[in-house]
Amino acid sequence: NLRTALQALPPDLIALFGSITAVVIATDVRPAYYDPNTGAIYLDPDFLWLTVAQRNQVPDTPDPRSDFGRDLSFVMPWRYVRNNQPLTVFLNQDGSRDPDQIVEILGFLLYHELAHAVDFMPPAKMTGLAPSLTVLQAINTGAPLSSSFVNTYPLTSQVIRDLAAVSFLGETATATQRNLLPEDLVDEFANDGATQYYAYTTQYEDFATLFETVMMKWRFGYDKDTAIASPSSTGSSADAVIAWGERGRIGALQVMTRALDVGQRMYPGDLAAF
Repeated sequence: NLRTALQALPPDLIALFGSITAVVIATDVRPAYYDPNTGAIYLDPDFLWLTVAQRNQVPDTPDPRSDFGRDLSFVMPWRYVRNNQPLTVFLNQDGSRDPDQIVEILGFLLYHELAHAVDFMPPAKMTGLAPSLTVLQAINTGAPLSSSFVNTYPLTSQVIRDLAAVSFLGETATATQRNLLPEDLVDEFANDGATQYYAYTTQYEDFATLFETVMMKWRFGYDKDTAIASPSSTGSSADAVIAWGERGRIGALQVMTRALDVGQRMYPGDLAAF
């Protein structure tokens, strides 16, 4: 299924595979990730099944981060939207999915995970690597692209950075953090340069979320919606109260400057394509 989808994905995405050692698809992968220790990307098979029989082989184990930050008094949801319709994979009447139905959501996943790979192992770095090096030794021969990037374009909100550690890394929220309301965070986020809350987790996620946001717009025409809202009391977004939201945040000046820089680092000398 992955091989079939790759034939329909943009050539610029395929070129990024040169920075990985392997693609691992396994039932215990959730969420998907890149591992600099192995140089491989690990993909959640939920992105890849087509038939009902294949779907039944994919565990319904929740993302282990699902319960992080539940005692916070806000959420920062995001989604990709095109023509006012969110990026969604539709099912056929028999519960199956067609190959073309998974291409765009797989494009999102791969642009993100391969951005991590190029961050740690850009093509220019591969020149002259000794064959005797382990993957980790090769990666450690120089700093990631994101290190110089964040030195030039750092995210400035320490408040949101500390909250992201609660929401995505499982740290315990302080009393002050639990009392923060959505409206308390609007200026902190809106005046900074991230595309979404998750970017505050690490410099690597900041780098990768910027890149996939640009590529989803450029290649597939999707804008990213980002919002700050109250948590839903029913599990549905219908009763969430939005304090702030923005569509196409990549166009905000402070975000655009950072995104263009990421693109130049990912595709050096080929920024005209952007």
